[in-house]
Amino acid sequence: MSRANNVAVLDIGSQKISVLIVERPNNGILSVKAISEIAYDGFMDGVFISGSDAARAIAEALCAVKENGYKLRKLYVGVPSEFCEVRIASPVMEFSKSRRITQADLDGLIERGNPFKNDMEVVLVNSSASYYVLDNSKKVVEPAGLEAREVRAHLSYISCRRALIEFLDKTLADSGITDTVFVNSTYAETMCLFEPQLRDKYVIFADIGYLTTSVALIRGDGILHMLSFSLGGAFIIGAITEEFEVTFKEAAALFVKVNLSFDASDNDVYNVNVDGRALSFPAQRVNSLVQRYVKALGDYINKALSLSKSDFPASLPLYLSGGGISGIRGAKEYLGKVLGRQAELAVPGIAPGYNKPYYSSSIGLAEYAFSKEDELRSGGLFNRIFK
Repeated sequence: MSRANNVAVLDIGSQKISVLIVERPNNGILSVKAISEIAYDGFMDGVFISGSDAARAIAEALCAVKENGYKLRKLYVGVPSEFCEVRIASPVMEFSKSRRITQADLDGLIERGNPFKNDMEVVLVNSSASYYVLDNSKKVVEPAGLEAREVRAHLSYISCRRALIEFLDKTLADSGITDTVFVNSTYAETMCLFEPQLRDKYVIFADIGYLTTSVALIRGDGILHMLSFSLGGAFIIGAITEEFEVTFKEAAALFVKVNLSFDASDNDVYNVNVDGRALSFPAQRVNSLVQRYVKALGDYINKALSLSKSDFPASLPLYLSGGGISGIRGAKEYLGKVLGRQAELAVPGIAPGYNKPYYSSSIGLAEYAFSKEDELRSGGLFNRIFK
């Protein structure tokens, strides 16, 4: 099968814009050949804090990669979940008698079930199946080539606000890029992080970032439920700034030293040195403050999950990614206590040197890009039956 050699991706985080050129040798392991990360004002509540600053950061990130000698002919763009909405549908197709299911049948079923097709305010960026049910009995992910008289699809659709797509189209065109593919970042991330066998049994996922957090419930190849809210690591740093009357830079230096597994006594302190200024902070007060915000994150995540209409097992762990709190020692354990379920870090294992939670979104986009390029070249997909 012909395979794409390299892809270019644009990852829109709430702290920085990232552009990566990623290569995939024959062993399937991804190799990041170039990366450009540009800080900007970010986004909250589904809007950029400054559209002009976002456009600047995108242009600078693209320019930096081009200056390294890479030509960007096609760009895969991850749109943040805070700008997106998930809806599910279960359309049915019946034949006069049992016959072989074609890809055209499935494409028609997906088009028929699209709940966003009459909404001019959004653009569909993803459509995928959690599973299909054939003749009211057998569950499969890819039924093309199988025989059945009735096909019931359990489908997930993800839309993005048209205003964001139009903004990105113009911004990218100003940089000379017109061949773009948009995909929801959480979708690409979770398809990369979790093996199909795990997704088949449901996955609960939270990407806690700098300013925002996205929560998703996944089954099979579809996201069943997804919500985002504006709360992340920067809020904790801001709270430290106010509580201890220090600069944001000094608070950030303290933030990375926090250890919630540490049972601090009255006399324990965190020591930091910023620009030659030595500072000490009472460990108990610091930990208590950080715990309050981690608890708030856990409460919001539980609220987001409670709004799902899917009946998923209560024993499922939460898989955690993103750079918001993943670097705080003891944070995932404390979050797990708040949630009443085990919390585990999820990191991409297919790109040596980038197996960190804060690279999950970017590497997930690259893996998604390769999978789409492979599909374009071969049209090949494989069947997988749920057990």
